[in-house]
Amino acid sequence: AFLLADKHKRGYLDINDISALLEVRNKLGTKSDTSNSSSSPSRAPFDMDCDTIIRFFGNNHKGKLRIEAFSTFFCQLHLEIGRQAFQRKLKLSQHRVNSKDFFDLVIRYCGSNLPPGVVNRMKTILVHAEVDNSSASANANANDISNSNVAANDTNGESTIKQTESDNSTIINSPFGNLQTRRYGYSDFVAWQVLLTKLASVVSIFKDAIETKKKLLKDTDKKLTYEEIEKQLYLTKDDFKTACKILSSSLISRPEVDAIYSLFDLNNDGRIYLKNIEDVLTTAIYKEYTNIPIY
Repeated sequence: AFLLADKHKRGYLDINDISALLEVRNKLGTKSDTSNSSSSPSRAPFDMDCDTIIRFFGNNHKGKLRIEAFSTFFCQLHLEIGRQAFQRKLKLSQHRVNSKDFFDLVIRYCGSNLPPGVVNRMKTILVHAEVDNSSASANANANDISNSNVAANDTNGESTIKQTESDNSTIINSPFGNLQTRRYGYSDFVAWQVLLTKLASVVSIFKDAIETKKKLLKDTDKKLTYEEIEKQLYLTKDDFKTACKILSSSLISRPEVDAIYSLFDLNNDGRIYLKNIEDVLTTAIYKEYTNIPIY
């Protein structure tokens, strides 16, 4: 990629080379975009005064990017493109994005080569659940959404729209039942972006932590049966955060943990078993992510 971008064969890239690279990407995105909307993310200009550009090229944009730093820059640029697209959508959506738009943005900017099972699961929890009364009720309880403090009646008096105190959701009382639409902010987008770009690492942490837990159970209580041990081979959110600190020496934010558990906690009981992850990914991809040979 660096050699393609370095059209002048100088051994470095300047800000004009990056602008040309982004222009090509923008044109390719426009051709592949089926939307006629002028606000389509693929057509929106990139902010060249963002922190990512300044850190690599300086405040005056006079810096030079050599091949040794290109991969780091390219990864950061990819993240920045998605975050800028989400911020533009926020400005058009009163600082909160609805579930469908959120799903579209996450897939567009974070979903490169995602397993089909992950995409389908995301569609279920981010889009389909919004029109399912029982799922909406469960999501409301899970997110600890309080009783609304603002209400507005439509002009016909047939529907009531309530904004929750946390401003993360809108409850619509309509003739068709109570529907709750989740509203997403910037921290939610970053959380899903981190999860999907490090999905294989997340899966490996679960596998290593649960295998360690299995060994400890066997060593501490020899009387436990196979079935009794298997029932305890899960991680709660707190377990996973602890595992991240021990196994990867990294901290993880609450929105990131919430995103992980919404993806893999299939019955919303606050526990993730390896079988849950395998069910979402499929066995072949699970083994690929955990470096287990497939025979």
